[in-house]
Amino acid sequence: ERQGDGWRTRLSWGRSTDVYDTLATASAFTPLGATKTEQTQLGWENTFATPVGRLLALVERIEQRVSRPGQPYSVGDRTIDAIGLGQAGEAGRHAWQGGVRHDDNSQFGGQTTGSLGYGYTLTPTLRAGASYGTSFVAPSVNQLYFPGFGTPTLQPEEGKHGELSLRWTSGTQTLRGAWVDNRIRSYIPSGPLPVNVPSTRIDGLVLSWEGRGAGLVAGASYEHLDPRNTTDGPNFGKQLVRRAKDAFRMGADWSVGQYSFGGTLSAFSERFEDAANTLRMGGFTTLDLRADWRYDREWVAGVRVNNLAGKVYETAYGFNQPGREMFVTLRWAPQARR
Repeated sequence: ERQGDGWRTRLSWGRSTDVYDTLATASAFTPLGATKTEQTQLGWENTFATPVGRLLALVERIEQRVSRPGQPYSVGDRTIDAIGLGQAGEAGRHAWQGGVRHDDNSQFGGQTTGSLGYGYTLTPTLRAGASYGTSFVAPSVNQLYFPGFGTPTLQPEEGKHGELSLRWTSGTQTLRGAWVDNRIRSYIPSGPLPVNVPSTRIDGLVLSWEGRGAGLVAGASYEHLDPRNTTDGPNFGKQLVRRAKDAFRMGADWSVGQYSFGGTLSAFSERFEDAANTLRMGGFTTLDLRADWRYDREWVAGVRVNNLAGKVYETAYGFNQPGREMFVTLRWAPQARR
């Protein structure tokens, strides 16, 4: 990474490998051996200071490879080459941002996406905003090929997304409300053996609050979204698989001296495992607590309790989520000595 004269450049490289090895199986259709996925990512980002704001230019390349025992996949390698430009700035009461990106996917072809956003300060404490963008999401290697889970014929998602927002800020308090509207073609549902849903819509209200004071940092958010199938047919208007309509989260952390204490409350409404909405999974509420003791500038001891009440719930039908869990941690973060 390098900075200077209004220009900042950053070069990054990453590599990941995932291996799923089947040592024994009762299935006559599952071969023994390792299914392996590899990904290499190279990126170059450049940020420039201009008279109308910050300009971002990026170049990216992703290489993916998957292999399995026995007969190879029909597509075992793919590359994604991308270029993008983004601009963000403000002047007086006006703020704006925009971007465009082109991806060339060796498996799914080329796709150009973009976004535009605008904000206007109505009063010293109130700002209105609007944004619109498009998206293109190719299925992951696991969604395509993972044994017993993927669907090799899965197609990419294409979306159109709009938002209208209003934000109030006073001192250390911020309250934001937004109406969002997402329309997605070829939606990829969660779960095994996914099949594209031709037309879907997810719209609704999002509210959030953040506040600080006297060592306390707190926040809360509420989402009321309607994730539904808008494809003509027997499932028209049905709730999308494993998607809840209502979600509430509230958290707070308080620091005093060497100690910090915090908690997070999360609540979700019901969801369904199938497209016809016949397999219902009830809503649930969980409470997580945490505490840390920084007894040295580099060492922190902590304790965390997840799902304090031991709530029994599931987000995938037939698979219970963990009950009450306790973790004791010791973290070391070395710092340069002066």
